[in-house]
Amino acid sequence: MAVTRQDAWTEDEDLLLKEIVLQHIREGGTQLKAFEIVAEKLSRTAAACGFRWNSYLRKKYETDIELAKQERKKFRQQKEKKNSEKKLLHYEEAGGRSEITIDDVIAFLKSTQHQPVNNRLEEENKSLREKISFLEQKVEEFKNENEQLHEQLKKIENEFYAFIKMMEKVRERAGLKEEAEEEKMKHKKRPFQFGQE
Repeated sequence: MAVTRQDAWTEDEDLLLKEIVLQHIREGGTQLKAFEIVAEKLSRTAAACGFRWNSYLRKKYETDIELAKQERKKFRQQKEKKNSEKKLLHYEEAGGRSEITIDDVIAFLKSTQHQPVNNRLEEENKSLREKISFLEQKVEEFKNENEQLHEQLKKIENEFYAFIKMMEKVRERAGLKEEAEEEKMKHKKRPFQFGQE
């Protein structure tokens, strides 16, 4: 019979309670069973252990509880996988004669759903998504660079056409001057004689 205690909880007692409860969560046991084990070890009642856990420790160790639940889930999946593999092995040893039910097949398929192959594929998928994201970013950079180059080309073309027009005007003016110069040259080549004209 457990002894009822009225004293405060020590840090060591809290740690023991935490560890045993988390162990039971990981292994798929009940918290009530964990409280009974701790009560026996600490000479407290299971109700006192449950009260201490629910009123104080549970809030303090929420992340540890979540991790324990995830471990329990993995533990159950591994257990289901092992059971399915044992049944499959038994089926193969029996020469394929059916002792396997549709439920066994479903359980086996569910257990293989979370195997390392899926993890590898998920990692590869993640890696490919990162590469795609990187390449999309590069494409965007190249688009921007292309737009800038097109703008520069347009500007150069406009300046070139403006230069060509200016040169044409210069040639036109130069052409008029050349004609005037040619006329002057004609007059210089002929000696001026009195009585002519």
